[in-house]
Amino acid sequence: MKKFSKYFVVLFLVLGVALFVSSPSVFANTATGSLTVTVSVASSCAVGNSSLSFGFYDTSSSNAAVNGKGAINVTCTNGTPYSITLDAGQANGNQTTVAAYAMGNGLNNWLAYNLSTTPNITGRVVPNVTDITGGLGQGTGVQQNIPIYGQIVAGQTSVAPGNYTDTVAITINY
Repeated sequence: MKKFSKYFVVLFLVLGVALFVSSPSVFANTATGSLTVTVSVASSCAVGNSSLSFGFYDTSSSNAAVNGKGAINVTCTNGTPYSITLDAGQANGNQTTVAAYAMGNGLNNWLAYNLSTTPNITGRVVPNVTDITGGLGQGTGVQQNIPIYGQIVAGQTSVAPGNYTDTVAITINY
């Protein structure tokens, strides 16, 4: 009887494996659905360190204005509209009656200058008012260099020697 039961167990295993392997699927039915994947991309803008340098100012030949050019570095999300305004500067243009801005040397000496959106200085920047993008700022997702022009006002012959600076805050509205 032992032999018979061994054969029976072996036969049962062989048949079970054969049925399992030859069966096309263990599962009789299927159902389908979908997975929704979402993300929200927020509009964002950042401004990098920007500068405008006039180089050297020679008071002996100050009958002519001195021009300079710089760039404001802006990165906004692709498609994001933005505008840029500049404040009156740290030295504040109230130190002079001939320009909107003034650079100081830390010793109560001032050098008047203006900022502009055009190289010929006709598009003067009015602090806290002028949109220097002209209403055309549109983010691309990469850094954009917005040109900014400056002009030291002619006729400033009584300027003391030294290094003059001003810090103008940049505001991006988007």
